[in-house]
Amino acid sequence: MTKRCWDKFLFVIISFFIIYFPISAQAYEDLYFKNFNLWPFFVYSYNKISKKRSIELLGPFIYKENNSHSQIFSLRPLFTTVDTPYEKKVYFISPLGIYSQNKERTSFKFIPLIKKTWGENNTLYNKNQNFIEIFPFFAGKDNNNNTFGGIFPIYGTLKNFFGKKEIMFVLWPVYTRVKYENYKATSYFWPFIRIITSKQYPDRYKGAKIWPIFGKFQEANTERSFTLWPFYIKKEDKDPDFKSKTIISFPFYAKEDNPVYTRLILLWPFYQQVKGKKRKYYQIDFPWPFYRKIEGENVKGSRLWPFFGWKTSTEEKSSFLIWPFYFHNELRIQRKSILYFKKDDRFLVLSKLVKISQNNKPLLREARIWPLGYSFEHYDRKTNEFYAPALFPFRNKGIEYNYLPLLTLIHQKNQNKISETKLFWGLYRSERVENERIDELAFLIRRVKGPETNYVEFLEGLLGFGKIEGNSVFKFMFIPLEQKK
Repeated sequence: MTKRCWDKFLFVIISFFIIYFPISAQAYEDLYFKNFNLWPFFVYSYNKISKKRSIELLGPFIYKENNSHSQIFSLRPLFTTVDTPYEKKVYFISPLGIYSQNKERTSFKFIPLIKKTWGENNTLYNKNQNFIEIFPFFAGKDNNNNTFGGIFPIYGTLKNFFGKKEIMFVLWPVYTRVKYENYKATSYFWPFIRIITSKQYPDRYKGAKIWPIFGKFQEANTERSFTLWPFYIKKEDKDPDFKSKTIISFPFYAKEDNPVYTRLILLWPFYQQVKGKKRKYYQIDFPWPFYRKIEGENVKGSRLWPFFGWKTSTEEKSSFLIWPFYFHNELRIQRKSILYFKKDDRFLVLSKLVKISQNNKPLLREARIWPLGYSFEHYDRKTNEFYAPALFPFRNKGIEYNYLPLLTLIHQKNQNKISETKLFWGLYRSERVENERIDELAFLIRRVKGPETNYVEFLEGLLGFGKIEGNSVFKFMFIPLEQKK
């Protein structure tokens, strides 16, 4: 064949796959699945048992899913929307941005620049009904319809924030005024000058400081003072139910005395001693953090850092070996007829193996070998998941929706009798439901195996043969020839 004829032949073949193949190819369908695979450009999958329907465009970059409890759309790595009957969430540029909406509250965050909330009973912002922050601007309205706002650090007020009735600042940190329930605190050039006064309780709330030279305050039953901070610091609580006193002469001496224990520190951090009062307890650290010994009622422990350390009590056991190589923790809580047990092993901090059980029945297992892989199993829900690699050493919904499908080469999920596996961003995928399994290698080959199905097809139906639901099927040029059983 001459070079010219060979070029024409290749042109015909390529034209066939570009034009005829996508138009003529048909989705595979049986009682369990309906699939159409032109990976990486377009993949459609419908599981008739779980009612999960998904569409993938350009591999993992564009994804849409409808299932029995949610609707998901992802434009990775930018954002993902998740709609459920109870709530709508949008994760964008994770973990910085999140929008959430439910019947009680709507919020929008883009850390650290924008924060906005509106709705009712917003405990996160101390029940502020409306709040918006587009740094450095902010504004809001509380439950009493009091408006506030400002431009940080020039001028601004905040109402019912962070447990305070009102916070006002001018050219922060030049001037700040904070109103509490029973008194007012005024600061100049924070943290250097602070004065507190109270019109309602002038004898119970008063004080001033010029830091670090001196300071003295009384707030209800608590008295605090310092001279040449941190050389001398004193705090005394005269509450009849819990009297306590702390004196610090840093770094030479510190003593804390309360109804529960007495703590003595000499030449911090080299020597520390703790003695219990209500129950037998003795702890000594000398020199801290290298050596520790604990003896007490239902508690013992020892440490020779960084080689080993251990502590055991009625409900908890913890230890480490060659810090930070290995950490171990056990938590055992008995409440009436319920026994809760958690075992946590960590390796070099980021890798871990966690097991939780109740009444000696496994509840869940979580394992991460960072950065190689991660697995999670919930026994009651009969679900488990595995993916590799696991580049993030923590779990975050936004990261899992927006980044994991781009960064993982293997991803497997199982729930009850349904399992899904993807390799290399969906180049190979496998799905099992009840007794039937479907395997696909892009659009090149599909294999379906079940009790009454044993079928293979190539190039999305260009050629196919076998049995589907007991019927013999032969497919050529995307045209099926079926022989009923």
